[in-house]
Formats: sequence, structure tokens, C-alpha cells
Amino acid sequence: GALLSKATSNITLNTVLSVCLLFSFMTFSVGFIMPGIPDYLFGQEMGIWMSCAKICLCIVFITIYFSVLAVRQIMEARENPRAIQMLAYLGRKRKECKEIIKHEVALKYSFPAVICFVILLLCAWPVNHYLNTFLLSDNILLIAMGSFLGCFLPMYAGYALVAYRLCLKQIE
Repeated sequence: GALLSKATSNITLNTVLSVCLLFSFMTFSVGFIMPGIPDYLFGQEMGIWMSCAKICLCIVFITIYFSVLAVRQIMEARENPRAIQMLAYLGRKRKECKEIIKHEVALKYSFPAVICFVILLLCAWPVNHYLNTFLLSDNILLIAMGSFLGCFLPMYAGYALVAYRLCLKQIE
């Protein structure tokens, strides 16, 4: 029962995290696109302020996303400290245990992001084509996606490294 409920909660949590990352990308892309919208809709100053607010909201969503992932990883490492010790008793070397922890952190961090980016890649081309019909700059959504990845990947690496280091402390 505990194993099945954990799988169900992991599915739910991964879905929520993927949706949080989708919202983060949407707020970032709207903030990125908003200054390119003609001035008669918002006015230049209002467009810049709204753009800044959207990008700040994106940072909040990303921070929530990574914080939940990090807390989840640390809690699972603390719940099951004997699993790594058991591997050591079965003959695994310390270096192999570190590799197992590294793969576990990478898998748990990448799964919600992979789901989100598959959805984004499927939707980005049609939406980008639609935006190209009335915005002044071409491929602005694809440029926004590249900029979002440029912001997302360093945060991803930092949070994953912190979670990995904290999980390593559990085996020491």
C-alpha cells in the first residue's frame, strides 16, 4: 500500500511541477513578447512595467518549482538512509553509491522538466506561426523559449548540485 500511494503521489507531484513550469514559461514569454506589441494597446511605459512584472512572476514560479524538487529529494534521502548503507553492505563502493545518488537526483529533477518541454515543443511552432502573423518581429516565441532556457538551465544546475550535495551528506 505504501509503495502504491507513493507512486500515485509522485505522479501527482510531477504533474503539478510540470504545470508550474509551463506557467513559468508562459509568463516569461508574455513578458518577453509584451514590449513588441504595438504601443496603442498598452502604451510604451505600461508595456515595459507589465513585461517586468511577468518576468518576475516567472522567476517566482521557477523558484517554487526548484524548491519543491529540492525539498522532495532531501526528504526522500532522509526517509531512506539505510538504502545506501545496504548497498555498501552488498559490496558497492562509495564511488558507486555516489553515482547512484547522482543518477537518482538527475532523474527526479529531469522528469517534470522533460514532460513540460515536450508539451512546449509540440505547441511552440503553431503558436509562433500565429504570432508571426501580427507581431512586428519574426519567431519571437522561439527567441523567448531560448531565453527562458538560458535562465532555467543555470538554476537547474545549481539546485540539482545543492540537492546532490545534501543527499551525499546522508551517506556520510
